[in-house]
Amino acid sequence: MHQSADTPGKNSSDIKLIIDSMDILHDKKPNILILVSSDSDFTQLVYRFKQSNIIVHGIGESKAPQSFIKSCNDFIYTENIDKKIKASTRFKTEISILTNAINKIWESNEKKNNTWVELNKVSPLLKKSYPNFNPEKYGCDGTRHFIEEYANAKFDVDNLIISNNKARNDYYKPKSLQTPKLKKSHPKVTQETSTKKLPLCDIAVELKTAWGKYKKEDGWAHLGPAIKFLKRSYPNFNATEYGCRTAREFIKTHLNKDFDIENFTIGNNQTPNAYYRPIK
Repeated sequence: MHQSADTPGKNSSDIKLIIDSMDILHDKKPNILILVSSDSDFTQLVYRFKQSNIIVHGIGESKAPQSFIKSCNDFIYTENIDKKIKASTRFKTEISILTNAINKIWESNEKKNNTWVELNKVSPLLKKSYPNFNPEKYGCDGTRHFIEEYANAKFDVDNLIISNNKARNDYYKPKSLQTPKLKKSHPKVTQETSTKKLPLCDIAVELKTAWGKYKKEDGWAHLGPAIKFLKRSYPNFNATEYGCRTAREFIKTHLNKDFDIENFTIGNNQTPNAYYRPIK
């Protein structure tokens, strides 16, 4: 950013950033704004962009004020980015092996579903060869999150229904593979066009119950077990129905008035995991 010599100091940089952002809002009309700052002075700027239906992702330090963090659709802590990079580097070879194994599982099952394979087949088959496989080790809520986080360049993951089966399930296939036109003799894979979403208030109640069950002494509960608890009552719950990639993003976007949610590294596990607690 160019800053004139006659306007030194932090405030002049902030003002220049706000002016440039408003120019982008009116001239470019973006879909997403990524704001790298830990300064609450930009809170109103975030709200202005959101009024124009623009998604705002914040990136900053953990010292950032809660008012600024909560104003963003999603906020990534710079401290966690460093931890995520270290975790990804640490498990690079291991992740590569698991990714190849996931592809072999697809190869052995794809004929049944015309390129798409049910994602719920992956975890049990993986554990036959890698019994210690656990997505939480890599900071993920489940197998889908693991693939989206570490193998998104190799696989497409989608929530689909098959005409002969009314239930909605997660499916995956290699990105390089185009879905062929299906013959009449095969079940047709379609994306459900209209699905009744679960009320947010019902989900919030269930997550509060799960929090009471799984919370630790510091008041935080691990999100992974809580989502499994939620799915016992609402097996069809899927964050993608609400335009979110993960359960963490769902809570951050839709239940941010009910819960705080953060990524922490706890105990001997050096990979950060999502934890949440009700807002008092």
